[in-house]
Amino acid sequence: MSSEDNLKEAFAGESQANRKYLAFAKKLMKMAITKLQGCSEQLQKQKQCMHTTT
Repeated sequence: MSSEDNLKEAFAGESQANRKYLAFAKKLMKMAITKLQGCSEQLQKQKQCMHTTT
């Protein structure tokens, strides 16, 4: 295998790894946003409870 072939193969492998990392990061961001939205809803409910009991 020539140096050029090795470089092409290495670049292709890195490119695929980069795509996998980006897809994983995107999935984690969606999960984090969903969790934060749930926390925000809980806080809103707690605030409403505080206002109705005071």
